[in-house]
Amino acid sequence: MIPSTKKDAKKGTGIQVFARFRPQNSIEDKNKGHEAIKFDKDEKTIAVMTPEKKNESQMYTFDKVFKQNSTQDEVYNLAARPLIEDLFSGYYATVFAYGQTGGGKTYTMEGKPKKDKDAEDLRGVIPRAVEHIFDRIESKSDESTEYTVTVSYVEIYMEKIRDLLDATNTKNNLGIRVDLQRGVYVDGATEIVVNSDLELLKILERGSHKRHVSGTSMNVESSRSHAICMISLAAKNVNDFTIKTGKLFLVDLAGSEMVRKTGATDQRLQEAKQINKSLTSLGIVIKTLTERKLNAHVPYRDSKLTRILQDSLGGTSRASLIIACSPSSFNLAETVSTLRFGTRAKFIKNKPRVHVGYGGTEAEELLRKRDEEISRLKEQIAALTDAADVVNKENQAFRSVYGELPPDAELTEEFKRKPKLPQQFQRAVEYCSILEAEVFAISKEAKLVRHATSEIRQHIVTQRDVFGEARHQMAAAFRAPECTEEMRGKGREVDEILAMARWRSEDVLKSLRPLERASLAIEVAAKDSKTFGGQYHNNNNNNN
Repeated sequence: MIPSTKKDAKKGTGIQVFARFRPQNSIEDKNKGHEAIKFDKDEKTIAVMTPEKKNESQMYTFDKVFKQNSTQDEVYNLAARPLIEDLFSGYYATVFAYGQTGGGKTYTMEGKPKKDKDAEDLRGVIPRAVEHIFDRIESKSDESTEYTVTVSYVEIYMEKIRDLLDATNTKNNLGIRVDLQRGVYVDGATEIVVNSDLELLKILERGSHKRHVSGTSMNVESSRSHAICMISLAAKNVNDFTIKTGKLFLVDLAGSEMVRKTGATDQRLQEAKQINKSLTSLGIVIKTLTERKLNAHVPYRDSKLTRILQDSLGGTSRASLIIACSPSSFNLAETVSTLRFGTRAKFIKNKPRVHVGYGGTEAEELLRKRDEEISRLKEQIAALTDAADVVNKENQAFRSVYGELPPDAELTEEFKRKPKLPQQFQRAVEYCSILEAEVFAISKEAKLVRHATSEIRQHIVTQRDVFGEARHQMAAAFRAPECTEEMRGKGREVDEILAMARWRSEDVLKSLRPLERASLAIEVAAKDSKTFGGQYHNNNNNNN
């Protein structure tokens, strides 16, 4: 697809932050932990009791606070459902979970499969989002829209991006690229087209089994990597050939760790260092964004995680952050750190935009329609030119008979007081009024034509630049080592289409210039063709 973008009318949309607390676990019970959190009735504010000063507390406020008894459905409906709806409008959206090891991030994002129809639905954000997307597609009865869903799934392990959907298990160090149209993306990640929610969920399940997971003292199945699921939704309108592309990033971050509590050694210790390093980089990025210093450098490139999340943090994506917390005094320091992280994130402002574009064959069809529109405008301008010539000739004939009429300021009082103009002059005045109306109509039509050609010019210039950018990107793709000769052959065919489309865009722009000049000339000529019928018709009415 050859995309273009348009900015959202809503400027500076903030990241929504939700705090979710799990019940106290057996480790916390064993270490004599007690509940150190008090929940406010507004369900948005919490008080953290400080162990040093029992009568004092620290207050934190978020978009919503979920208590220990909150359900997966409640969390999804508030934190993720609105973003899924935005996908169908062409927005990028991100839902990510942050918190300490064992805080409930993976449970919130993935949950547990439903065992039978009567069991409690414990599925997390990801399976619910997948089901939601396909339910929306199936419920839309509009036959003018065709949907395509693709999925990619990667993890960041030890600062290397690994493809979890790669059947060959060779894509273990992928790169990150930035495109003006696509934004930030993982270069070379496997993309699979899916046709149902069950198919997509099976693919994600296979990918999840490849994630790096190991046991620590805090969590028997601790995620040792950041997992990022990317779901793209392309909605093609078969009438005007536009394609709206929404993209959903579902991110399960590895947990922040205190080594003295997790008991990590050797490989687990190295993993913990890399996890904490990337999460520290994430915190620095958020701190920089919220300080709002003029021209401040935001260090997105300090880690792979912050690079991938660049659009989600101060970029063009809508975003929800779920901070997973423990209510126990045993993990109070980690909980406070997590709450502070969420508080800072609230002040990040993103500028979402809609992603709309055209496919290759659709662009050809669009150019064909533009050619037809330009031909129609040429005929319209030719007709307007002929009409303007007729009006000018009639105006000249009138002036040759009656001469130039004096301006209103030079009319004598005696002439104004006459009860009735001579019959011959009266006919001339009426004739001038008719000519004046015709000139006004021609001027108005010429102005409309000029505006139409101007809009077409702007659109063609945009498309020409998009075609050029697409060729540039394709040339870069050809140089990639994984690009086969067969792929290059097919790519050359597409490149020829793009080259032809760009050439035709240039040709169309050349043909628009005389149209714009002609319509402007007609508009000016019509204004200069002054007849005084209306002016003196009014004087005559006043005298009568």
